[in-house]
Amino acid sequence: MTIGRRNVEGGGRSSDYEHTNYRAAVGMKGAFLDAWSYDAYGQYYYVTYRNAQNNYLSYQKIDNALLVTGTKANPQCLAGKPCVPWNIFSEGAVTPDQVNYLYLPGTTSGNNTLRTLHADITGELGKYGLKLPTARDGFGINFGVEHRNEAVFYQPDDATNSGQLSGSGGTQEPLNSSIGVNEGFIEVRAPLLQDLPFSKDLVIGGGFRHSNYSVSGGVNTYKVDLQFAPIQDIRFRGSYQRAIRTPTVSEFFNPQNLGLIAYGDDPCAAPSAGGPALSTLANCLNSLKSLNPTAAQIAAFTRAYGNGTTTDIIPQAISGQLAQVQGGNPLLTPEKAKSYSVGFLFSPAAVSNLSGSVDFWQIRVDGEVTSYPATVLVQSCLATGNPIYCAGVVRTSTDFSLQGPPWRPAATSCRRIRTLPARL
Repeated sequence: MTIGRRNVEGGGRSSDYEHTNYRAAVGMKGAFLDAWSYDAYGQYYYVTYRNAQNNYLSYQKIDNALLVTGTKANPQCLAGKPCVPWNIFSEGAVTPDQVNYLYLPGTTSGNNTLRTLHADITGELGKYGLKLPTARDGFGINFGVEHRNEAVFYQPDDATNSGQLSGSGGTQEPLNSSIGVNEGFIEVRAPLLQDLPFSKDLVIGGGFRHSNYSVSGGVNTYKVDLQFAPIQDIRFRGSYQRAIRTPTVSEFFNPQNLGLIAYGDDPCAAPSAGGPALSTLANCLNSLKSLNPTAAQIAAFTRAYGNGTTTDIIPQAISGQLAQVQGGNPLLTPEKAKSYSVGFLFSPAAVSNLSGSVDFWQIRVDGEVTSYPATVLVQSCLATGNPIYCAGVVRTSTDFSLQGPPWRPAATSCRRIRTLPARL
């Protein structure tokens, strides 16, 4: 049996958030040697963050205020002053001084910074006569370099980091990490057939970029595109591109931590509103796989499940919350995507003010960096028994619950549902 109590006398919990943003940019553009131009800039972006958590009670102070000796007229905390006994056992007996002792303010602060240095040069090579005899315009080229650095600093105070704030769902861990990248790129544009009876405009283009990340090494991206306008009124276009997304600082470096998530009912425990469990015993036995259960544990789980209704003694999630391990993964590598697109634009000269476009595209992402949702892990494990899913569903070896410790900061030995950033 689990007994809980809301702090009705002190009111609800609240959080205050403050953000301040600064941005500075400086750059210059210019031209040289008739056919060339340049663009160079630097950018600095800085965001400060502060969060104050109010009306949260301290687990330790709750213990102190409930461990009381003395008499009814003169109760005394075993912990001594400044503890004030918390009388939750008599109606209307909780006073403001009792509640005020229990409060533990928590604050977090931090900042994000982004530094960018960029320089590129564009050349109109047609001015040097570099063009095809079938085209009006000459070849174009753009190349350059870029450096970016993103840093995240996050610092919880001792109260927040200790996990003492009741209802906060666990500890919050500090983070101080950064990711840097150096890039070089080149793009070209080549008109092939222009102002001809069968081709108003036919242009091909392409690009290549090499990115070298401080956390995952080098990776290449590229693109090619084609545009064809047989007449002035319509233009067809198509492209192929390989793109990447490197994981963020948080996805790489956030410390792994156990916290609470809003999940709902454990499908293997009797529902809070009554009725049978949402899943059968046969399926629920799949959720024991991460324990490598012994025959005795399987028999104990079977007894705890009972008939899935009144005899089911597997503890249900309190307030629909389950414990979940969350955090970064320093072994991640960038996501890779392949994109295809085809379409056309039309603007008929015979119909004024009419223009439009139709496009089809397909994007395939390989190695996506994301977290399996807790519901996917649980439901897929129960339905299939697949170890990929069942490895992320961890029941206790004592009461077989998924809910985690409801009244104490969750320890690392009490992991329930793991949804670390993973590769799909």
